[in-house]
Amino acid sequence: MEVFKIEIDCYHPSTLPNNPMLHLGWIIGQCFIGGWWISWCPFVGMFIAKISRGRTLKEFINGTLTAPVLYSFLWLVIFGGNGLLLERTSAAKGYVLFRQR
Repeated sequence: MEVFKIEIDCYHPSTLPNNPMLHLGWIIGQCFIGGWWISWCPFVGMFIAKISRGRTLKEFINGTLTAPVLYSFLWLVIFGGNGLLLERTSAAKGYVLFRQR
């Protein structure tokens, strides 16, 4: 639960316009990420259209929505669980991963 609280505490300030990290450069700011997605949308759309040609609507939805969501879910479960296990075992051994504020 502590990791979730730290994640929320770190996420919220990064979305505000007075975020000090925004002044470090475009690569850190949210504007760069949004612009990157907008610039790549036509290429992603053409790629999906090309690989989906001749498929049914059910196959298209499974290939573009269901499969990526399941893949991402499994990825986060496996590596997130591994990260939590690492944090718990290192805390039991006396290692400090986060400094207390």
